[in-house]
Amino acid sequence: MTGLEAAAQRVLHVGDPLTPGVTMGPVVSAASADRIRELVDGARAAGADVRELGTVVGDLARGHFVRPTLVLGAADDDPIVVTEQFGPTLPVLGYGSLDEVVARANAGELGLGASVWSADEDRAFEVAARLEAGFTFVNTHNRTGMALHAPFGGVKRSGWGREYGDEGLLEYVQPCVIHAPGAFRAGAAGLAASAYPTP
Repeated sequence: MTGLEAAAQRVLHVGDPLTPGVTMGPVVSAASADRIRELVDGARAAGADVRELGTVVGDLARGHFVRPTLVLGAADDDPIVVTEQFGPTLPVLGYGSLDEVVARANAGELGLGASVWSADEDRAFEVAARLEAGFTFVNTHNRTGMALHAPFGGVKRSGWGREYGDEGLLEYVQPCVIHAPGAFRAGAAGLAASAYPTP
């Protein structure tokens, strides 16, 4: 068992979120659960090692529950790797160098959120600055404890605009420019209608 699996066993308890001790509830809909399962099944059929994580609390038959899974050995272009799954499935891919992994991470057409995990926090922040993502977390992968003034949104094909913060509020306004050229004010020399100021 990997360290990640051991940690998942301790903290991931899947079931009715109103049940004491449960830390992971269902996904948002039946369609979402089906899509996540299809991605996991596709990775398994392509030869990936798929391992279920955590423990089950109660009956998961009623609700849109998906067991957390660890996917080892998937390819860079496998749908479980390149799709925004929005589910509890973690594909883990090996790499040879930091430059290689950053290039591979940035190669896709999506860029909502990323996370960098390292015991060396300075190095983690350096890597985070190189990733093409709307938001990059360091040693976490959620907004827990984060102030709402931090804007959130994606880059590339992972959405338009931002929510939260000043940038999020600006999504609801339309800027209007009012301009009165100084050259046409009283006492000014005047310019031709098509003239533009020059330095």
